[in-house]
Amino acid sequence: MASFLLNNPDAVFLHLPKCAGTSVRALWNEEAAALAFGHLPDMWRGKPVFTIIRNPEKRFLSALRMFKFGNPEHPGYYSKPAWPELTIEMALDVLADDSIPFDRSQRYTAANLKHHIIAQTHPFNCLHEADIILRQENLTQDMKLLAPIFGYIPTLPHLRKTGGKTEEIPVSPQQRHNIQTALAEDYRQLGYDTKSDACGEIRIEKYNKHTLYQAWPFFFSHNIYPPDGFEICLPDDTVDLTVFTQKTVAGEQGGTWPGRSGNLNTHFHNLLPEFVGRSHLAFLLACCIVVIRKSNGTGPGIALFHRIVTEHTEEICSELNTRWLVSVCDTFADHGKTGAQKALGLSGSLLANTAKLVETERNLFQVPRPWPPKRRMGNNKKLFDGVIGFWVEKGDMIENMVTRIENVGKEDPVAGAFVGEILLRLIQFDTVFKRMTQILGQKLPPLANEERIQRLTRLAKRWL
Repeated sequence: MASFLLNNPDAVFLHLPKCAGTSVRALWNEEAAALAFGHLPDMWRGKPVFTIIRNPEKRFLSALRMFKFGNPEHPGYYSKPAWPELTIEMALDVLADDSIPFDRSQRYTAANLKHHIIAQTHPFNCLHEADIILRQENLTQDMKLLAPIFGYIPTLPHLRKTGGKTEEIPVSPQQRHNIQTALAEDYRQLGYDTKSDACGEIRIEKYNKHTLYQAWPFFFSHNIYPPDGFEICLPDDTVDLTVFTQKTVAGEQGGTWPGRSGNLNTHFHNLLPEFVGRSHLAFLLACCIVVIRKSNGTGPGIALFHRIVTEHTEEICSELNTRWLVSVCDTFADHGKTGAQKALGLSGSLLANTAKLVETERNLFQVPRPWPPKRRMGNNKKLFDGVIGFWVEKGDMIENMVTRIENVGKEDPVAGAFVGEILLRLIQFDTVFKRMTQILGQKLPPLANEERIQRLTRLAKRWL
């Protein structure tokens, strides 16, 4: 559902896909003043809210026809077939697949389809917010319900629709049963009959739970905000973080996005694919760091950053990749609450970035070598300014470094956890730390006591 803020006359339209919404919006000569997904922004309150509903099966099949055959009268993406091989069964599978988003956080074919076919009564569609509900089946007559908004009964514009025998999708009794089962709440709350075209009373149930879309309205609103509009781009510092921990990011997995965008909404959406499969809390933390850096620490995000890393230390440590662990440490170094926190943050950043320099030089300028090496050049070789090489047979530098990090980390367990996690990753992945440890022939130095290992194992089972 897209919520449109309309002016002249003022109203909010809950646009359910495939419910004649485009035709009704044509009553307004201007483009929508604003657009939001899954929620009604607080500043829109007080304006009349209306929507249009439709027979669930007919709406479902209309969406399938548009994706399967295209609609020449629909401009842009949907004018041509987007999914020619689409079947009823495939569409129902998309509807049931929790890994496919429907909230416009990502836009690809399956996600776009799901946006069009989720139940009209799904909380995302906000039907419980509607003051006026029209039926598409009786739309010409129901236009009188909009008289309080216009001051008169508006005339319905030409409905955009597609015809043709090739666009009919036959429905077997079993398929009809499956559609009705998947959309059972629409039939029940919207008063549609499963065996006829009869319509009964509309009884939309109130939905009082706080949602992710309400908690973070900026991310789920498509407006162009100025680059310095930091005050509106993150949830309030006191937001309930539970809604972020209970929902994982759905969509198609993406790699690291190293780019920049002056529009923070666009920047956040470009980061999202990197967090697919992780909690929205981890993604929110990354966005906090982005805002802190863009505002040079003068905008929002710092208080929320500290809340997240303090209240959810272990979850966040286990979910973030090394790139974002380093970003957390950089933020501690710049905006730590204590000297210990700043020092530990700098330590974590130095560790990871030093390894990054070593591995970059190795990949760019050194000839590939067999591993494990077949020949050694000798111990205690002088390197620079009195520094001698690591004694690979019996050197204890890595173990001593771990011990020191653990000892200093006790002064600030939150920052210490992130530094320890970085060192764990440096020994886990193919870095100089892992290679030197392997040559030593020693077991990996312990980075956590047994109790913490058990907690991390439980977290891994939860998210993996």
